[in-house]
Amino acid sequence: MLLRTMDPGSAEADPVAAMLGLSLLAYACRLPSLLSMRWSDIDLIDHLIWIDGQGLPLTNAFAVLLEHYLHAFPPIGPLVFPGADGQPLSLRRANARIADAGGEVWTVEFLRETAALSCLALVSDPWVSDRLAELADLGADPALLASVRGEYEAGIRADVVRYHAELHLDRRPDWLEPCNQLRGECDGCD
Repeated sequence: MLLRTMDPGSAEADPVAAMLGLSLLAYACRLPSLLSMRWSDIDLIDHLIWIDGQGLPLTNAFAVLLEHYLHAFPPIGPLVFPGADGQPLSLRRANARIADAGGEVWTVEFLRETAALSCLALVSDPWVSDRLAELADLGADPALLASVRGEYEAGIRADVVRYHAELHLDRRPDWLEPCNQLRGECDGCD
Protein backbone atom coordinates (compact mmCIF):
# COMPACT_ATOMS: atom_id res chain seq x y z
CA MET A 1 0.00 0.00 0.00
CA LEU A 2 2.65 2.57 1.00
CA LEU A 3 4.98 1.75 -1.89
CA ARG A 4 2.10 2.05 -4.36
CA THR A 5 1.61 5.69 -3.33
CA MET A 6 5.19 6.39 -4.41
CA ASP A 7 4.22 5.68 -8.04
CA PRO A 8 4.08 9.11 -9.74
CA GLY A 9 1.53 7.71 -12.24
CA SER A 10 -0.87 6.61 -9.51
CA ALA A 11 -4.01 8.61 -8.74
CA GLU A 12 -3.14 8.44 -5.04
CA ALA A 13 0.55 9.30 -5.52
CA ASP A 14 2.20 10.86 -2.48
CA PRO A 15 5.87 9.84 -2.53
CA VAL A 16 6.73 11.93 0.54
CA ALA A 17 4.05 10.23 2.66
CA ALA A 18 5.03 6.81 1.33
CA MET A 19 8.71 7.31 2.10
CA LEU A 20 7.94 8.78 5.55
CA GLY A 21 5.85 5.73 6.40
CA LEU A 22 8.41 3.29 5.05
CA SER A 23 11.19 5.11 6.94
CA LEU A 24 9.20 4.81 10.18
CA LEU A 25 8.77 1.10 9.49
CA ALA A 26 12.44 0.66 8.57
CA TYR A 27 14.04 2.63 11.44
CA ALA A 28 11.49 3.00 14.29
CA CYS A 29 12.39 6.66 14.60
CA ARG A 30 10.26 9.54 15.80
CA LEU A 31 8.34 11.43 13.12
CA PRO A 32 9.82 14.85 14.08
CA SER A 33 13.30 13.36 13.54
CA LEU A 34 12.37 12.32 10.00
CA LEU A 35 10.75 15.65 9.21
CA SER A 36 13.99 17.48 9.97
CA MET A 37 16.23 14.95 8.17
CA ARG A 38 18.52 16.36 5.49
CA TRP A 39 20.12 14.61 2.55
CA SER A 40 23.46 15.25 4.26
CA ASP A 41 22.30 12.88 7.06
CA ILE A 42 22.59 9.99 4.59
CA ASP A 43 26.19 8.77 4.38
CA LEU A 44 26.74 6.52 1.37
CA ILE A 45 30.44 6.08 2.10
CA ASP A 46 30.09 4.69 5.64
CA HIS A 47 26.59 3.30 4.93
CA LEU A 48 24.94 5.18 7.77
CA ILE A 49 21.74 7.14 8.12
CA TRP A 50 21.91 9.69 10.93
CA ILE A 51 18.70 10.01 12.95
CA ASP A 52 18.69 11.97 16.21
CA GLY A 53 22.49 11.86 16.31
CA GLN A 54 22.54 8.07 16.08
CA GLY A 55 24.20 6.47 13.08
CA LEU A 56 21.99 3.59 11.99
CA PRO A 57 22.97 1.16 9.23
CA LEU A 58 22.02 2.32 5.75
CA THR A 59 21.29 -1.07 4.25
CA ASN A 60 21.40 -1.82 0.54
CA ALA A 61 17.65 -2.49 0.70
CA PHE A 62 16.93 0.95 2.15
CA ALA A 63 19.32 2.61 -0.34
CA VAL A 64 17.28 1.03 -3.15
CA LEU A 65 14.11 2.41 -1.56
CA LEU A 66 15.73 5.87 -1.39
CA GLU A 67 16.52 5.60 -5.09
CA HIS A 68 12.86 4.82 -5.80
CA TYR A 69 11.93 7.90 -3.77
CA LEU A 70 14.43 10.12 -5.60
CA HIS A 71 13.07 8.92 -8.92
CA ALA A 72 9.47 9.65 -7.89
CA PHE A 73 10.23 12.89 -6.03
CA PRO A 74 13.45 14.68 -7.04
CA PRO A 75 14.84 16.80 -4.18
CA ILE A 76 13.80 20.46 -4.03
CA GLY A 77 16.17 21.41 -1.23
CA PRO A 78 18.22 20.01 1.63
CA LEU A 79 15.29 18.28 3.39
CA VAL A 80 14.53 14.66 2.61
CA PHE A 81 10.81 15.18 3.41
CA PRO A 82 9.89 18.74 2.48
CA GLY A 83 6.47 20.32 2.28
CA ALA A 84 5.30 21.97 -0.94
CA ASP A 85 7.20 25.16 -0.08
CA GLY A 86 10.45 23.32 0.65
CA GLN A 87 10.03 23.85 4.40
CA PRO A 88 9.54 20.96 6.86
CA LEU A 89 6.09 19.41 6.95
CA SER A 90 4.12 20.03 10.12
CA LEU A 91 3.55 17.02 12.37
CA ARG A 92 -0.19 17.29 11.84
CA ARG A 93 0.13 17.38 8.06
CA ALA A 94 2.68 14.53 7.99
CA ASN A 95 0.46 12.34 10.18
CA ALA A 96 -2.52 13.01 7.93
CA ARG A 97 -0.59 12.24 4.75
CA ILE A 98 0.83 8.99 6.15
CA ALA A 99 -2.67 7.95 7.27
CA ASP A 100 -4.04 8.73 3.80
CA ALA A 101 -1.22 6.81 2.09
CA GLY A 102 -1.27 3.84 4.44
CA GLY A 103 -4.96 3.39 5.06
CA GLU A 104 -6.54 2.84 8.45
CA VAL A 105 -4.01 0.25 9.66
CA TRP A 106 -0.69 1.88 8.76
CA THR A 107 -0.63 4.70 11.30
CA VAL A 108 2.55 6.43 12.49
CA GLU A 109 2.31 4.66 15.84
CA PHE A 110 1.73 1.25 14.25
CA LEU A 111 4.70 1.64 11.90
CA ARG A 112 7.08 2.72 14.68
CA GLU A 113 5.92 0.05 17.13
CA THR A 114 6.15 -2.67 14.49
CA ALA A 115 9.74 -1.69 13.71
CA ALA A 116 10.75 -1.44 17.37
CA LEU A 117 9.25 -4.85 18.18
CA SER A 118 10.56 -6.51 15.01
CA CYS A 119 14.11 -5.24 15.29
CA LEU A 120 15.20 -4.42 18.83
CA ALA A 121 18.59 -3.29 17.51
CA LEU A 122 16.89 -0.13 16.19
CA VAL A 123 16.10 1.01 19.72
CA SER A 124 19.20 -0.34 21.48
CA ASP A 125 21.45 2.75 21.33
CA PRO A 126 20.64 3.96 24.88
CA TRP A 127 21.23 0.45 26.23
CA VAL A 128 24.56 0.16 24.39
CA SER A 129 25.65 3.59 25.62
CA ASP A 130 24.79 2.65 29.21
CA ARG A 131 26.77 -0.61 28.98
CA LEU A 132 29.80 1.19 27.54
CA ALA A 133 29.59 3.81 30.29
CA GLU A 134 29.52 1.02 32.89
CA LEU A 135 32.63 -0.53 31.33
CA ALA A 136 34.37 2.85 31.33
CA ASP A 137 33.45 3.34 35.00
CA LEU A 138 35.03 -0.03 35.75
CA GLY A 139 38.27 1.20 34.20
CA ALA A 140 38.12 -0.30 30.71
CA ASP A 141 40.72 1.26 28.45
CA PRO A 142 39.70 3.12 25.25
CA ALA A 143 40.86 0.27 22.99
CA LEU A 144 38.58 -2.21 24.78
CA LEU A 145 35.65 0.24 24.67
CA ALA A 146 36.19 0.77 20.93
CA SER A 147 36.33 -3.00 20.38
CA VAL A 148 33.12 -3.60 22.34
CA ARG A 149 31.35 -0.74 20.53
CA GLY A 150 32.50 -2.25 17.21
CA GLU A 151 31.01 -5.62 18.17
CA TYR A 152 27.72 -3.99 19.17
CA GLU A 153 27.61 -2.03 15.91
CA ALA A 154 28.31 -5.17 13.86
CA GLY A 155 25.47 -6.96 15.62
CA ILE A 156 23.14 -4.00 15.13
CA ARG A 157 24.02 -3.84 11.43
CA ALA A 158 23.38 -7.57 10.98
CA ASP A 159 20.00 -7.30 12.73
CA VAL A 160 18.92 -4.26 10.70
CA VAL A 161 20.06 -5.87 7.42
CA ARG A 162 18.04 -8.99 8.29
CA TYR A 163 14.99 -6.91 9.23
CA HIS A 164 15.13 -4.80 6.05
CA ALA A 165 15.49 -7.97 3.97
CA GLU A 166 12.36 -9.36 5.65
CA LEU A 167 10.51 -6.16 4.72
CA HIS A 168 11.55 -6.62 1.05
CA LEU A 169 12.44 -2.92 0.81
CA ASP A 170 14.68 -3.59 -2.18
CA ARG A 171 11.97 -4.96 -4.47
CA ARG A 172 11.65 -2.74 -7.51
CA PRO A 173 8.04 -1.91 -8.33
CA ASP A 174 6.84 -2.60 -11.88
CA TRP A 175 6.43 1.11 -12.63
CA LEU A 176 10.03 1.99 -11.84
CA GLU A 177 12.97 1.55 -14.15
CA PRO A 178 16.33 0.73 -12.52
CA CYS A 179 17.88 3.89 -11.10
CA ASN A 180 21.08 4.81 -9.29
CA GLN A 181 20.40 8.52 -8.87
CA LEU A 182 21.39 8.46 -5.21
CA ARG A 183 24.85 7.31 -6.26
CA GLY A 184 24.98 9.82 -9.14
CA GLU A 185 24.78 7.06 -11.77
CA CYS A 186 21.29 7.46 -13.25
CA ASP A 187 20.99 8.08 -17.00
CA GLY A 188 17.21 8.38 -17.07
CA CYS A 189 16.74 10.97 -14.29
CA ASP A 190 17.21 14.69 -14.39
